[in-house]
Amino acid sequence: MKKLLRFGAVTVLSLSSLLGLAMPLAHAAASTCTWTGASSNTFSTAANWSNCNGTAPQAGDVLNFTSWVGPPDSGSTQIVTLNNDLGYAFGGLIGVGSTSDKYYDIANLALADGATASSNTFGFMIANLTSVGSVVLGNGIVVNGGNIQGTMSTTGTGPFIYGLTTTNAVITSGTQVSVTAPPIGDPATFNVTNLTIQNGATFTICSTPTTETTLSGSVTLGGGAGVNPILYVSPCMGADGVAPHSGGLTLTGNVVLLSDATISANSNILSVDGTLTANGHTLTVTADGTSSVMGSGTTGNVVVAKGGTLAPGHSPGCLSTGNLTVTGTFQAQLGGIDACTGYDQVKVTGTVDVTGATLGAELFGDFLPAKGQTFELISNDGADAVVGTFAGLAEGATFKVGTSTFSITYVGGDGNDVVISFVTAPGTPDTGFALASSHPQITLGVTILAAGSILAIARRTSKATGRR
Repeated sequence: MKKLLRFGAVTVLSLSSLLGLAMPLAHAAASTCTWTGASSNTFSTAANWSNCNGTAPQAGDVLNFTSWVGPPDSGSTQIVTLNNDLGYAFGGLIGVGSTSDKYYDIANLALADGATASSNTFGFMIANLTSVGSVVLGNGIVVNGGNIQGTMSTTGTGPFIYGLTTTNAVITSGTQVSVTAPPIGDPATFNVTNLTIQNGATFTICSTPTTETTLSGSVTLGGGAGVNPILYVSPCMGADGVAPHSGGLTLTGNVVLLSDATISANSNILSVDGTLTANGHTLTVTADGTSSVMGSGTTGNVVVAKGGTLAPGHSPGCLSTGNLTVTGTFQAQLGGIDACTGYDQVKVTGTVDVTGATLGAELFGDFLPAKGQTFELISNDGADAVVGTFAGLAEGATFKVGTSTFSITYVGGDGNDVVISFVTAPGTPDTGFALASSHPQITLGVTILAAGSILAIARRTSKATGRR
């Protein structure tokens, strides 16, 4: 029996020793490994790191870049490409050097849940940033593609995003985050299920002419401290770095307000196709420059400045707003006699001011109205009167839509709606009937003269016959 116990103990010790030899040495705890680049640009080379327990970084370690290891300053942007050949998810990425306009280019970087990536000086260009959890992105981080399965939140001045997919994005108070197209290469793509822009934060999205950004989930505006949040829709710069390109932003989900907020379109297209949960707050949507606001959803107050365009629907459709102020262009398409399905309409809950605005209407789909048919372009709730008139279109004025004539009233519908009415179709050759109808005296005179002539001819004919 003693021999069996002795044999068993020896066997266990031997197995333990073998297992210990088979397992690689690992850090007792996560380390902050400092990049030196002493040997090469490869992550797996231990000689390129200090304070890393004599090895290359392991899973969960923080990568620390305290100095610039690359070409000397040349007065222009410098980029050093590093070879990330380690398949680990790191605990963070830190840059605390003393130079600027310099970037470490790192591809296929994975971050662990709860990790932070930020740099106060030189930046990190990260292609394909991934995380199975949530990460915080801050100053100096340029992201070009990737997938964050949890929440992406921001710190400092926030990151610069060329492309990213994430479940939730929280633009925290005090940060200014931009999603834009790369100077060279494919357009930006930002896919997020739920976006939150807190008070004191701004979030700018731009798209190229061929790529439109769609936020299909909820967009929450507010929360945190600071001034009211702003969502900007701005033009991207072209590959030449100069020419602006307008794409657009489409909101198809629910916009939730936790404070007053602004969505601003600047030389771009904003399409609102979702709903609005105001919670007692006010959302203001502005369009200036060559911007357009369109869609068939619900938004807050809409202000369209000179040069901007309000184009409700999607050929056609109805857009629901709060207070409406237009000094730019109100564009309406007429393709049928029913609002929302046949022609464009804005449903306003609040005040209406169209002082000096331009009315642009057009027929489409071979539609030709019948005389007297009306089209309520602005359905104004309550009893408040419409303020002002469209440029050159006083109450009762007529105007052309193509070759057709319409009239306009600002007291139509239930007394305070903007309504246009079809007056005449395109001109047709004059057969004389319109002239006869409008001038009966002339018609009577011509008839008498014609009758006299016929009688005289008849008498002459009768005399000539009698002579024979």
